[in-house]
Amino acid sequence: MKHLSLALSLAALSVVLFTSPAPGQGSWNALLVVQPYPSPYLSDWQSNPSIGSLTLLNNTGRLAQVKISLSITRRDGSPVANGTGRPVTVPPNPPPLILNSTQFADWGSVEYDRSVKDIAYRVGRFPEGDYRACVQLLDLFDRPLLTGPVCADFSIVYPDPPNLILPINGDTLRTQYPQFVWTPLQVPVRYQLKYVLRIVELLPGQVPSQALAANVPQYENSQLVTPNLQYPIDALPLQLGKTYAWQVQSL
Repeated sequence: MKHLSLALSLAALSVVLFTSPAPGQGSWNALLVVQPYPSPYLSDWQSNPSIGSLTLLNNTGRLAQVKISLSITRRDGSPVANGTGRPVTVPPNPPPLILNSTQFADWGSVEYDRSVKDIAYRVGRFPEGDYRACVQLLDLFDRPLLTGPVCADFSIVYPDPPNLILPINGDTLRTQYPQFVWTPLQVPVRYQLKYVLRIVELLPGQVPSQALAANVPQYENSQLVTPNLQYPIDALPLQLGKTYAWQVQSL
């Protein structure tokens, strides 16, 4: 008999920062752009360049070095994180200098407020909620170059985990190519939701959670956008008489 376990997972949502021009129209201008729903995982902010970008316009007419100061707060103004990176060389405009989110934020210098430090270091993600990110440019003497910081709002959202529908737990399958179905997640319209389906063989003495964490997947697909999958005919067939566990996560 094939037993299929229910393994639920919190969704890993992405979040975005909206664009905002620098308030001053002097020698420096900046434009901050980030996904409306970036990932809550700190590792993604450190490694995924598509999360956001910072455009710098140096109108001084000469090469200049600046430091980028980043602060993240709750929407009510309570602090979350802040840090200032090493100097960045900015050529005179045009052209503007465009830095992605792995470049304009020096994540090694970021310090987290004690209200979020535990979850930031222990779990490695931002808590759910509404945030505001702000960037200020500083000269080498830490004097601000923008009249005010450029800021952008974003939200971290954890949707309810999907429920597995078919096959049900303990079901006996009579086909090597069954259909897998789970409940769709309700997420904001602009959030690009993807599901990850993993199927593993359940070995003697294992419980489903152990098998899903340790065993080589029989089948895995991380590019699903609908809450169902007909097991592919070109995938490694499920063997009659064996027991499998499956789970669905969201990204």
